[in-house]
Amino acid sequence: MNNTNHFAEIELLRLIVMANEPKYIEQLEVEWFDWYNAKIVINAWKDNVKTLDIMEFTEHLKKKNLHLSNDDVLDIFREPSSIKSSIPSCIATIKKKYRQRSLNQKLHDLQQVVYSSSPDELEVDIVNYLKSRDFKDDFIYQKVSSNFEGIGEHLLKIGGESRPEFDEILPLRGTVITIASESGQHKTNQGLDILIRYILNNPGEKAILFSKEMSFFECQARVIGSKLKISPKELIRGKHDLKELGKKFKEEFKVIDDNLIIIDPQQIQQASDIASILVNTEAKVWVLDFLQYMAMKSNTSEKFNQVASVIEMASFCKDIAQATESFGVLIAQVRKKSEGRITIFPRLDDIEWAGFIRQISHSVGMCFWPYAHNNKLLNDWYVISWQKVRNGDLFSEMAEVTAKYCSFAYPYPAAKLALKKSEIQAYFRM
Repeated sequence: MNNTNHFAEIELLRLIVMANEPKYIEQLEVEWFDWYNAKIVINAWKDNVKTLDIMEFTEHLKKKNLHLSNDDVLDIFREPSSIKSSIPSCIATIKKKYRQRSLNQKLHDLQQVVYSSSPDELEVDIVNYLKSRDFKDDFIYQKVSSNFEGIGEHLLKIGGESRPEFDEILPLRGTVITIASESGQHKTNQGLDILIRYILNNPGEKAILFSKEMSFFECQARVIGSKLKISPKELIRGKHDLKELGKKFKEEFKVIDDNLIIIDPQQIQQASDIASILVNTEAKVWVLDFLQYMAMKSNTSEKFNQVASVIEMASFCKDIAQATESFGVLIAQVRKKSEGRITIFPRLDDIEWAGFIRQISHSVGMCFWPYAHNNKLLNDWYVISWQKVRNGDLFSEMAEVTAKYCSFAYPYPAAKLALKKSEIQAYFRM
């Protein structure tokens, strides 16, 4: 049973039983809950709120012919609370997640309206959609209705790109995932994109990039460039006034500027440095760029064994995620080349230590920018193939990448992909 993603819901049910406080049940709405078992429990409690005795509750379920999706689920009521939390704080967390799920769905539907509408009908279609879906209480209504021409920019600024499958993974506390590819496939940009998405969807929460490959200045240039649509290379080469652009970035993307922490390579020499920084900042989502380089730099032995060092470093990262109840993203370099295969699409087995990384990672995504291999293909088509997902189905995501600005938008427009469908199928033999 995968309870990690429903921690607050489980904790709330447990606390209500432990405190024997049926009065709280009247405050709860079933639609706030995402976990199937929680919905069953809340409904049953509302039918029989006189007692929270587990045995009587179980008999009530049987009489109503209600079945929980796991036979061991009632054990959660018998376990002690694992953290110092309160019923009101759990309710607040659950309501916040419910509002976020609701808003994400509205944003996803709105994006589909934008993609399917013609330029002449865009404004009318958006207005009709906003009215039909009761958007008026959401801040997105003011954001979008005030500027139809800039609809795409508004969606990007508030984190409205649709990644429904990936959002089921992010963030699973106490776990790590791995993103891997060959060089030049935008792995670091993917890591930054994950952090920025998390910050935009969880205002006030910190996220950290531990960069062992690039300097603070290089990472900062990528963040600013991706949002202000300015080439990070030009920023690094001094072709723009970084001070003025930094000021503009703070004004337009204050939530990112306040909550994205970039750690310079000199600040992390070993895994314990990562743990220390996470504890001090209380950040719950972090990216390590990249795994092999960190392993190499932290190894002081005269006889350096890369595979053994990488495995040890990855184990440390998994332990750190569990100890700090955080979500870690490990960026890894694929060293094996895929030339000579029927398809050059990357596979998990291209990682030399694939067996171990599959074991410690909740999910493993292989990144691929086809244009880097064949410049006749779409230069903005990007694929993340999730080839290992614990307790879930494998899936692939298609993003629209703007390589010049190191930015991504989801999903990739189906109409654009259809234009090159025959070439893509022929080249990759899908």
